Amino acid sequence: MSKTGSSRQTFRKQIAKRSALTVSAIREEVAQSKFYVGSHNKVRLRKSLALSGRLDLAETTLLTPSVHKIHADRLAERYLRKWVQVRAACHNLDQARARFRFLTLLDCLEVPDPDIAIKTIVALKEALSKVAAESTGIWMLGAVEVEVVSLEMMRQNRELTTTASGEMRKLDVCEALLARLPKRQRHLPCYLLIHFHGVVSAVSSHRFDQFEQNLRSVKRWGSVTRGIELKRLSTAFKGRSKSMESNLKDIARYITKGGNDWIGNKAYLRYKLSFDARDTSDEDAWVQENWRKNELLKKERIEEGLEDALSLTHSEIACLADVIDRMMRLQKNRLGYLI
Repeated sequence: MSKTGSSRQTFRKQIAKRSALTVSAIREEVAQSKFYVGSHNKVRLRKSLALSGRLDLAETTLLTPSVHKIHADRLAERYLRKWVQVRAACHNLDQARARFRFLTLLDCLEVPDPDIAIKTIVALKEALSKVAAESTGIWMLGAVEVEVVSLEMMRQNRELTTTASGEMRKLDVCEALLARLPKRQRHLPCYLLIHFHGVVSAVSSHRFDQFEQNLRSVKRWGSVTRGIELKRLSTAFKGRSKSMESNLKDIARYITKGGNDWIGNKAYLRYKLSFDARDTSDEDAWVQENWRKNELLKKERIEEGLEDALSLTHSEIACLADVIDRMMRLQKNRLGYLI
């Protein structure tokens, strides 16, 4: 090969290398970017999965509304069968209601790595199943949930909240769980909050107390304040009475949503900064809530695009979908998230 030909080949290789580095840098920047206000969940999911090369998950996990509905309906049927059985064995409605509790168990914060997360989930399933099996007179059925959380966003929310009513329990719990991780892993942009929600039934309050004590005897769970909650199901919502059937159907919908936020019986791929109320304590959150009502904001969004401050990034959504798929695949019927 001539000297000129060799130089051209070297030049082409250099250009190709630079191009590959540029594409990689752009892809990484997009992966860490958030979506615009008003963009639909389906669009967020598909774009995130396409970027990560996992479009095969677009219609197969709990993050897809049609899949979620099937799983929620099936779980609701199992809850309702148990309710009918208990109701038939009781003298009245109040006695039957007293035999049910809703359990929330916060297991850990994990790094956003699907390989690590699924091992943690398997360990949680085994440990919780063991405690339930060893607890006398306990029936339990629920789901492991994985939520992408941003401690940075929760900390900012705390700084911007000026009233005592600011709901900060979630940040307090997450800070306690974060302290368990190695120091080198305590400054990541996001984490996976691995937890369990489920319905528990027993014949007496004494059995419930024993079960809760057994849960707290597991050091991993009992050492975190507010990490375990076993409460009676509500009897009313917004001033109206609520039947057990409605309660159980709502629970089934809620705990099979996959993650993250849940508003008006719909799941959203956004950070949820508190355990309870939707967050509107800062300007960004106000914009998320009010841009449709404000002509100036609507114009700004049309002209420039308005970033959703609480949106999960492309990479976080892809990670969440991957973990949920692996969790579902723990059983052939794709019910591997259930305990």
